[in-house]
Amino acid sequence: MRGYLFVIFLIILLAACTQKTIEIEKNETMTTMFKDKELIIATTTSFCATGLADALNKKFEEKYGVKIKLICVGTGKALKIASLGDADLVIVHAPKKEVEYYKLKKDAEHVYREIGSYVNRRYVMYNYFIIVGPKDDPANIRVAKSASEAFKLIAKAGENGKAIFISRGDQSGTHLKELSIWENLKIKPKGTWYKSIGKGMAETLIMANELKAYTLADIGTYLALKDKLNNLDILFSGGKELFNPYHVMVVNPSKHPDINYEVAMLYVAFITGPEGQRIIYDYGRKYIIDPNTKKVKKGIGKQLFYPVAIDEKTLEKVPEWKP
Repeated sequence: MRGYLFVIFLIILLAACTQKTIEIEKNETMTTMFKDKELIIATTTSFCATGLADALNKKFEEKYGVKIKLICVGTGKALKIASLGDADLVIVHAPKKEVEYYKLKKDAEHVYREIGSYVNRRYVMYNYFIIVGPKDDPANIRVAKSASEAFKLIAKAGENGKAIFISRGDQSGTHLKELSIWENLKIKPKGTWYKSIGKGMAETLIMANELKAYTLADIGTYLALKDKLNNLDILFSGGKELFNPYHVMVVNPSKHPDINYEVAMLYVAFITGPEGQRIIYDYGRKYIIDPNTKKVKKGIGKQLFYPVAIDEKTLEKVPEWKP
C-alpha cells in the first residue's frame, strides 16, 4: 500500500514539475519573441507624472524584454500623434475626444467593425478630478455643492481681483474637462485672473502653488506631488462632473501597417490583466516611483488610480510585485 501511495506521489510531483517547466519555457519563449522590440506609447502627463507609467512599464519590460518609449503630452496631442502613426498605442482620459478617433461601423451582418484611427479600446482604470487652491480659499469654494458652483465662485472672485485660476491650456483631458465645465456655465473666462499656460499637470500644480491660485487637477498627480504643494489644499472633490476614466487604444494597423501591433496588443493584455491591474491597485498605497529619478519610494497610503478590469477580491489573490 505504501509503495502504491509513493508511486501516486511521484506521478503528481512529476506532473507538477512538468507543468512548471512548460510555464517557464512559455515565459522564456515570450521574452525571446519580443526581446529588444520597441513599443511607443503616447499618453497623458498624469500617467507619467504620477510614476504609474514607470511601475507598469518596468514590469512589462522585465517580463517581455520590450523597450518602451513614452511620449508624455496632453490627451489631445497624444491622440493626434498616434493617429499619424508616430506611436503604437495611447493611454488617455478624455472619452468625448477619444470617440472622435475611435469609430465603429455596422456591416451587413450587423457586426461592428473598428474603422477609426484606433482599435481595441479598453477601460483600464479611473480616478477623480479635484479643484485645488490656496488654503485661505478667497473664493470660498469649500461651501460649493458642485464643481460648476465652485467654478462660478472662482470666476466671480477672479473678476473682483480676489482669485487666480491656472488653466493647463494644452487640450489635455484635464483641460477639456475644465472647458466643459465653463461651457456648461456659459462662462468664457478671460482677464488677468485667468492664466492659460499650455503646460502639463505637474507644472500647472507647481505654478498654482507658487501663485496661490486655483486649478483643476487629477487627484493622482496631486497626491504624488503633495509634499511640494505646501500652499494648496483640496477644496472641492466628488460628483459626476469630476469622474476621470482612463482608456487604452491601439493604433489601427489597417491605417498604419508599420506600427508594432503585436507588442501593443500584448501591452493591452498586460495592463488589463491580473499583473497590470494589481500594480495599479497597489500603486500609491504601497509605493510610488519618482518619475524624474526613477527611485522607488514608500507609498503615501492612498490609491492614486482604481483598476476596473478585475474585481478587488480577485486582485487580492494576485501576487504582489515589488519594483
